[in-house]
Amino acid sequence: MTDEDREDQRLQEIFDNFFKERPAPEQAVYKGRLTELAAFESEHFHTLYEPGILTNVKARINGRLRSFGKLIQPPHGPATIHFDYIDGTISNGLTFVKEGVYFIGVTSRMLLDFEKASASLTGRASVRDLLVAPIDASVVRALCNTFFAIQLQFTVFHELGHIFHAHCDARAFREEYRLSPMEKLLLLYPDQDLEQAKEFLADRYAVRMLLEDLIATATGASMHAQIASALPQDECIVWLILLSIGSSFFFGPSERFHPPLARKRDHPFDLARLNIVMRSIVEWSQSVGRTDLAEWASSTQNFEWVTACIQDAASMETKREDWIAQGHYLKTDLGRDYLDIIYNEKGVVTQDMVDTWWKVQPSDVPTAE
Repeated sequence: MTDEDREDQRLQEIFDNFFKERPAPEQAVYKGRLTELAAFESEHFHTLYEPGILTNVKARINGRLRSFGKLIQPPHGPATIHFDYIDGTISNGLTFVKEGVYFIGVTSRMLLDFEKASASLTGRASVRDLLVAPIDASVVRALCNTFFAIQLQFTVFHELGHIFHAHCDARAFREEYRLSPMEKLLLLYPDQDLEQAKEFLADRYAVRMLLEDLIATATGASMHAQIASALPQDECIVWLILLSIGSSFFFGPSERFHPPLARKRDHPFDLARLNIVMRSIVEWSQSVGRTDLAEWASSTQNFEWVTACIQDAASMETKREDWIAQGHYLKTDLGRDYLDIIYNEKGVVTQDMVDTWWKVQPSDVPTAE
């Protein structure tokens, strides 16, 4: 066993022990580390997926996290950051710190959401047409695996964004919406602009990580070649990123949309987050001199194409109606003001908060600053 293998085993044990030491009610939801990955894939994953995809994507992500951790500047680092899967009954991604290690976890239930979203997207002719990809067994298989890998990476990088920006509390994805009397009380409470701005910062960070990893890189070139897209490489990659992230929002758990509660919750609603993803692509593209990608991501038509393809991929009428309502809201003056509020840091994110963010050495790793 190599030193790296021993270190990985140590981190896996710490990860598992964290959940095994939690109170019994939490253990009923988060049972510990998901260990039998091959059996889990065999039972739950469509035949389109490459055997060992969970192991392979996990290794790729942890390699990225190890490289990133070495770049953290004092007083925060270098830092040990580790990702693993949780045997969990709810769809969730979270972070925690134990024994000086920063951990990121994604539950098995969330993996099933990603599996469903990826397989559903791959099965739609509208998606393959959008990517100008041929109907070929190997291409369809590659496309399904690509969607899943990007969805998982986005979620992990989102959680890393919370760590980077010193959002110390564990982040929980939203559970199914029920308009209960307690939730009606939200209308009486202040707007959650700061909490939503935190989610924007984490989403922006995750988008930048994906763009740095995939635009004009060998990894992106490999994805482009495997799905045999006739689109230019980088245009194909941004389509893949948007389809992957958007479908993870659509297929994942969320509350029913209710305009008066738009600013009362701690997460922006789905289409607001997808708008933030588009704005983040524009922002990153401008920062690296890619005016072509900035123009592409500024297109309302491209945004509408993505949402239409995602809605076409799922027979979820209630969710589709929600997205239509969200789209109408975002086109109003109130909706446009809302997006500007959660995207604009001024007045919400203070300099004292910025000073707590991690700093990294100059590299190809985006700092979201």
